[in-house]
Amino acid sequence: KMTKKAIFFLILLVMIILQINSIEIEYENTWSRFTLYNKGIDSHNNKLYVNTYFSIEIYNILSNGDLELDYIHEVNDFIQDLQIDADANMLYTLVNEHNYPEYVLKAYDICENELVFCFSTNSMYSFNDLIYPVSHYVILGQPDQLECYNKDTQQIEDITYPYQQILGSFENTLVEYDSLNTNITFYNIDDINNPTLIYQYNHELIDYSYCYVRKVDDNHCMLIDNQEIALFYIENELNIYFDSFWDFTSISRFRQPFTLVDDQLYIGNLEGENFVFDVSDYNSPVLLYEWNEDYFMYDYFVYENYLYQSKYREGIWFYDLNELPSSQYEVFGQYFPPRSTGYFDGVIYKNYPDHISKVNMETYEEELICDAPFDESWSIHKINNLLIVFSLLLLHNYNEYAIIDLNTNTILNTFEIPDRIHIIQNDRIITSHDNYVKIYEINGDSEFELLTEFVADSPYINEFDENHIWVSHTTGDFLINTIDLEIDYDFEDFFSPESDWIAKPLKYDDRLIICNVNFPNEMVIKLYDINDLSNPLLLDSKIDSSFCRYYCLDDLIIEINRLEPIVVYNKFEDSFTDPIQEIDLDTYNEWLVIDEERNRILSFSLFYCKSFLYENTGSELELIYEKSTKLSNYPNPFNPETTISFSVQNEFPENTELIVYNLKGQKVKQLINKPLSNGDYSIVWDGSDKDNKQVSSGVYFYQLKSEDKLIANGKCLLLK
Repeated sequence: KMTKKAIFFLILLVMIILQINSIEIEYENTWSRFTLYNKGIDSHNNKLYVNTYFSIEIYNILSNGDLELDYIHEVNDFIQDLQIDADANMLYTLVNEHNYPEYVLKAYDICENELVFCFSTNSMYSFNDLIYPVSHYVILGQPDQLECYNKDTQQIEDITYPYQQILGSFENTLVEYDSLNTNITFYNIDDINNPTLIYQYNHELIDYSYCYVRKVDDNHCMLIDNQEIALFYIENELNIYFDSFWDFTSISRFRQPFTLVDDQLYIGNLEGENFVFDVSDYNSPVLLYEWNEDYFMYDYFVYENYLYQSKYREGIWFYDLNELPSSQYEVFGQYFPPRSTGYFDGVIYKNYPDHISKVNMETYEEELICDAPFDESWSIHKINNLLIVFSLLLLHNYNEYAIIDLNTNTILNTFEIPDRIHIIQNDRIITSHDNYVKIYEINGDSEFELLTEFVADSPYINEFDENHIWVSHTTGDFLINTIDLEIDYDFEDFFSPESDWIAKPLKYDDRLIICNVNFPNEMVIKLYDINDLSNPLLLDSKIDSSFCRYYCLDDLIIEINRLEPIVVYNKFEDSFTDPIQEIDLDTYNEWLVIDEERNRILSFSLFYCKSFLYENTGSELELIYEKSTKLSNYPNPFNPETTISFSVQNEFPENTELIVYNLKGQKVKQLINKPLSNGDYSIVWDGSDKDNKQVSSGVYFYQLKSEDKLIANGKCLLLK
């Protein structure tokens, strides 16, 4: 009986015989997803919404405050912040659509088990709060691009009233600041364009760009300004009076305070300092607890008696506020560093914060190699059976390197040098530092041994062909032969005389595509005849407003442009031609790896990597979806708990079950039983049964099912 894959490739073979021109790409899997936690954490209907830059993680908040991952909403934009308007049941995100410095506000309806896109705005920037919701409106942004969403009509409307700097809102009250006259003004805005003045208070703010207004209780609101808080008394919606000032000069750069239970106020800052004050006497707050986590905190949220903090590289930290002053916490979510993977000879190598592993692309089984020498890597390279892990230290003069022997899975050496690795070609390591391009090889002591160096002012280094690298710098362009270690051609800045730098050049046959990047948003793309490299001939040029890269696949040219669909051309001869097809890979395409030996294309970005199978039959890309599922657990063996990870694809969008069984086939515990949308999921099994009693040591099986149909299974070992 033939498998679906065998039938697929048989059809492709018939198409080749019939001379039907196409390239068929079969979706293989999303095998790597990276997370970094950014500003933006909010709650709605017992769910916690957390920003992870390229996606939003949605958790169920359990009765004891623990988090259970519900689903992940992929956004494919750099998310700068998120905020929820609970009354309107909507979530807002501020995203950078990779046209820096443009930012766009995107709104989503919060539906059961999914976020549904509602609308987006024009470019904007947020100083403090992302949105300012009131009874009938949601004000979007600041006065220089002010507009609002009318909740009643569900339409975007312009605001004609000349508001000043908006500081915050609550109920039907808007608070603004006039920096020229140093007035803090409270308005009632039943009508957004005809506000009613409630109260005006003259006071010069320390930094109005980072001020927040929060309602404390039914009778108080507060204005947070750097290191001081102004408290206002609310007699009713038409009477607001200044009450008192709280001076917190000992606390620097604090984030949004919240009122806790029993008149307790939490204040945290970016440096990881945490404070809890008793504010039962609003004229005299008393410090109750303080602790320092000594780690960068992006944002936090208080839900009932629980505090959740999003940590840049740590996940979500959870505190039970009833147990203060103890600083004991638990961590939810998973941090996967960006740019921490490599693909060589059909195998994926991944650098987690605590270990390095490899993934078999045929079975998706993941195998531990060794403990990670660094928390994260900027890139991974391979020479024969040696893995080179490169960690970029942005704030230091040196970069970290580790050399790992894949035969023994041991770390041979770790060291620091100022050079940054770019390319490995012919077993030579090409780096740059200051105004030099350096070429190394690995000696018998597992060290970088310098072979030669070349002077280049602020160089950009790319691969040219299998024996040459291209160096572009401010005063010239030249090719270095990585075998002879000599400069074969010096073009004296012929190709890029006016550009800031050049992107990866593409050489095919006797043609060369050069992408001259001119910041902030222009790329000049040139096509050359290089049959005679000593006298290159410009054939054609075009201008693109965004960043492009080009790749050659047999008789085709593939153009990638970040979030845009990939564009496919026939090989350019004497001029640029129209594309023959566009295809959306539904991911952020920063660079590609084409593995022709295994008919595989991998699309990389900072936060995702997707792999695709293809079969080349001519001049078209036709996507064919391959049903595939990941299911694995880590650590394995484990004690006391393990994280089971899996993916949900289009073939089973209905009710999904994840069940643990013992060796006798008896059901131990059902971990998941509900509908899941497409995406990657993970859940922790703590080694307990359905009655929450700890099970004994031994082998256990877990199965992923959809509508009682087995999708995938796995095996784990509990050792006590």
